[in-house]
Amino acid sequence: MASNPHITGLTLITNDLARACEFYEQALGFDPVSSTRCANAEVATLRLGEETVHLVRPDRPGKDYPQPQAANDPWFQHFAIAVSDAAAAFERLSRMAFTPISRGGPIVLPPSSGSVAAYKFRDPDGHPLELSQFPDGRWTRGRKSPGPFMGIDHTAVAVADLDLSIAFYSGTLGFKFTGRGVNTGPTQDALDGLDGTEVEIVVLSPPSSKGPHLELLHYRSPRPVEGRQPVWIEDVAATRTIISGEDLPSATLRDPDGHIIATQPW
Repeated sequence: MASNPHITGLTLITNDLARACEFYEQALGFDPVSSTRCANAEVATLRLGEETVHLVRPDRPGKDYPQPQAANDPWFQHFAIAVSDAAAAFERLSRMAFTPISRGGPIVLPPSSGSVAAYKFRDPDGHPLELSQFPDGRWTRGRKSPGPFMGIDHTAVAVADLDLSIAFYSGTLGFKFTGRGVNTGPTQDALDGLDGTEVEIVVLSPPSSKGPHLELLHYRSPRPVEGRQPVWIEDVAATRTIISGEDLPSATLRDPDGHIIATQPW
């Protein structure tokens, strides 16, 4: 088991690097950090608060984001951007082209789901994202930002078997189990753009509480499409969760559902 693991960023594959950089900078408040060439790819690194996103355009582009595009797809992985004002963040996002997942604007979830104001959408490449305003002030306390966008709160992956995924992320990678619950009802339907939604969520956190946490999403209803499509490393859906820590495996890993975990952006 790895020691002191924590998420340092995420890698997103894009078929249009300039368009992706413009979207994350203009729509979501990310700042450019660097632009370079790695082996067989162009890489742009952006920062929001203390978290980073690496946008990668492979020299040999892979497949576009697969269909169908729904919040319960088995290849679904999003990350949530913490915001100080969900309405202001949504207004800025709306100045750019994006694809909605949620119905309407930001949705206030019930107290059982944390009373978070949230909104899900897709970037121009199809990557799912979320805006999240937390009522407890965890992101606005002691943090300064020129706009409503504060940083990356968590990344979430769709899983077929919660116990198997918990064993992987806690046993192999060393994350700690910190919560489990079920979200359902009209607000969850509106957030996910689905009907009859019932999703069980497990929260896994870094032992040091440093950096974003991880959420496992198991949709009981509606059931995901069967037969997860294979995702290759150059495909747009091949999002990487970048982790650091001691005694981590040096190779790029895949979790039981095929989601990619790596120690390097590319």
